[in-house]
Parts: sequence; structure tokens; C-alpha cells
Amino acid sequence: MSKPKIQLSRETIDRCWDFAKRAVAGYATGYKTTALSMDGAERNVKLWAHSRMGECAFAQWTGQSIDALDWSDYPDDDSDIDFESLRVDVKATQPHCRYLIWPLSKNDMFATKDFDLLVLVKGNLDGLFSIAGLIEKENFAAHHHIAVEPIANKVSTWTGLWPGTWYMDEEELVPPYLIFACVEALKELVHG
Repeated sequence: MSKPKIQLSRETIDRCWDFAKRAVAGYATGYKTTALSMDGAERNVKLWAHSRMGECAFAQWTGQSIDALDWSDYPDDDSDIDFESLRVDVKATQPHCRYLIWPLSKNDMFATKDFDLLVLVKGNLDGLFSIAGLIEKENFAAHHHIAVEPIANKVSTWTGLWPGTWYMDEEELVPPYLIFACVEALKELVHG
């Protein structure tokens, strides 16, 4: 079954770029901390715009307005958007990439982060995204892989991920078409 595709409007794409510029400016002025940033992410407007576009794509796919996202200049509260009372952390990657990752700099904080689901979205800066899959937080914690370190201080050659990065292949995730059919079971699993 093909992955759902979402094309963002020009207005939404522009809004994402504006958000990204404000985010980077916040780091540059010291308004936001760079303590958890890696590889200059705090200076990468394209990365921030792409990430926000992925969040918008998920919002639209679930029938929500992009205004359900927090567009303020403050850091998020560990999740990007709520869906059916579940807190969702959206992870965006390029169309050719296969991995849902948890940032290496946040490994030690995973258990304390306040979200229920991780969702992988894939797309480009033209605003065309697909929903690749999702996984409940505890299942990610129990089943993630850890990128290996073939050469010290180098990017892993077989995954393209920094050694120590937690990840799952998109084929290991719950297919997106099942989220609507399984939302009640997911809520029960998460909320008890």
C-alpha cells in the first residue's frame, strides 16, 4: 500500500520558512540554548523549515489545521501536535531516507520526554511529504537500533547516522493507514 502524500500550499511553505528564520535567530541571539544542538542545527534554516513542513504535513493528513502547531518562538513541550488525545513528536527526513531517528544528543532524556507517538514523515523543501509510519514511544524504546561506530568520531558508513543514534527503519514502523483504525487501541495502550 502506498504512503499517504500531502502537498503543502505555498502559504504554508512560506510560513514554515518564516518560522525557521525566527528559530535560527533565537539561537543566534542566545534566546534559545544550543546545549542539545548537533552539527550546527541551530544555524540551519533549511533544517528548521523542513522539520516544520513535516509537522504541517502530519497536521493536514490528520485533518487538523496547521494552527494546531505551536508557532511561538518558545521551545515545544516535547510533542509537536496532539492527535486524538495522543501527543505526537513528528520526525522529518528527506524522501530517500529510511530511518526514524531519536537525536543522539537527547538519548539520556528519552524516558522523560512527554510524548506518546513518534511519526516519520518524508519530504522535500517543495512541500511534498509522505507519512512513512509511526510507533508508540515505549515500543521505540524497547525495539530501536543503535547506529554502530566503525571508525571513531566518523559518521557510520552503513546507516549514515552518527554512532550511538537510536533509530528504526520505516519498515519496522506501524503503516500510516492503520493509525485511524487503531487509534482507540493506541489510546488504551498509552493512557491505560
